[in-house]
Amino acid sequence: MSNFDLLVEYAATLEALVFASDKPVRERELQHHLPSDVNVEDVISVVMQRYDASGGVELCRVEDGWAFRTRPAVAERLQQYKTTRL
Repeated sequence: MSNFDLLVEYAATLEALVFASDKPVRERELQHHLPSDVNVEDVISVVMQRYDASGGVELCRVEDGWAFRTRPAVAERLQQYKTTRL
């Protein structure tokens, strides 16, 4: 298995951890789920590639952690929809 294939596998794990968390997941917590010779930033880069500008969510750094957030443009449209529906 290539280095990139391993990063993709680790990316799936970190993506699931961040997605399932109700608060930002600290990098040191993410690192616990990786082998010591794998850099969390490298794996996060792979995850971020999955969430390009065409999607409604993005992976964001929040202080010393990571969380999924609604893209600002989409959040604005959602707020407009909510306002007109009330």
